[in-house]
Amino acid sequence: MKRKKFSLDDMKAFQEKLFYDVKFAYVRTGHAKNELLGFLTVFNAKRSINVDVTRFVRYAPDNERLYLNIYQRKDRDPEIKAPVFVYIHGGGWIGGLPETREAFNTRIAEAGYFVVSLYYGHSPFYPHPEPIRNIYKAFAWLKQHAE
Repeated sequence: MKRKKFSLDDMKAFQEKLFYDVKFAYVRTGHAKNELLGFLTVFNAKRSINVDVTRFVRYAPDNERLYLNIYQRKDRDPEIKAPVFVYIHGGGWIGGLPETREAFNTRIAEAGYFVVSLYYGHSPFYPHPEPIRNIYKAFAWLKQHAE
């Protein structure tokens, strides 16, 4: 069996890819840790019990992974339109979930807002600018379902 000889360019390309993969893995595990802490700590403490939550509403018919969560007061009169508050979680396009900020979202809903928290997709599955396009899809869905 004959071994392939690698050029200097091949080695540089390999090193760059390896560096990127290691850096991505490091960042990804950091985000996983932060997500776990978000579920367990202050971000979800003191949720309002006066709010109904509708989870995993699909806003993009062409992609089942994209969803939004809806928060509204239990005593809200559906005949009266409420102001809409859209929460787009942080995470640098590679991390974050709507569920990790439920206490905040329920408190805003308790104040009388119709709150929508959306998942826009993370890199590398959704490379830039896909997450931004997905946010626009969510706004289009909201406009279409405004009633």
